[in-house]
Amino acid sequence: MSNFTNPNDPDGRKTRETLGIWLLQLLDADGEQTVFISEVGCSTSGCLHTETIFSVGDQVFNIPKPMVYIRKRDLQQAVETPNVQHSIHRH
Repeated sequence: MSNFTNPNDPDGRKTRETLGIWLLQLLDADGEQTVFISEVGCSTSGCLHTETIFSVGDQVFNIPKPMVYIRKRDLQQAVETPNVQHSIHRH
């Protein structure tokens, strides 16, 4: 769904793997847990038309930007400030 595709990772597999590892580290979670990552359309103010949703167990984190633009600091903010609206929030 992202307009930009990394030419070194056209299917996003490496990006998904890296983001999943980072999230598990930030949550201090068991490495055997599964992280589900999906991109969906977004109409929230401040969103870049695509948001990325992360799900680990019963925790869900939304980051209002395409997966390819997410950095570790974005995930860290999502974990540290779970109730922030229109930025990085957790449901």
